[in-house]
Amino acid sequence: TASGARWRFSADIRTEVGAFGRQLLASLARELLANAARHARAREVSVAVTREDGHVLLRVSDDGEGITPGRVEAARAEGHIGLAAQRARVEALSGWFAVSGSEGGGTTVVAAIPTAVADAAGELSHAAPARDD
Repeated sequence: TASGARWRFSADIRTEVGAFGRQLLASLARELLANAARHARAREVSVAVTREDGHVLLRVSDDGEGITPGRVEAARAEGHIGLAAQRARVEALSGWFAVSGSEGGGTTVVAAIPTAVADAAGELSHAAPARDD
């Protein structure tokens, strides 16, 4: 990064998805990685894409400062809408979005997209636009 910080990054992609799923998952991962870079002060970040229980799961975890339960809502109230926008995008597609972490213990975000949506051949333009905060 520009500050000279270094990350260790790992990716574990265990499934193929359609064009829509690739675009959506890439967009979500990009936002979540940007959040880790901006806010977490993480040294290690991992990204995994798997299929479980009728969903394609994107899991982004870091070993950074962590996020406390009320911090997501507080950030939204302060005008930082990144996670809230990602949650809205996923839930609009009948998926679910979970953020977990603890102060000093890192953060894990899981976005679950129904397989029928992830496997679609269409373009991402049908989903809500990505928002950077």
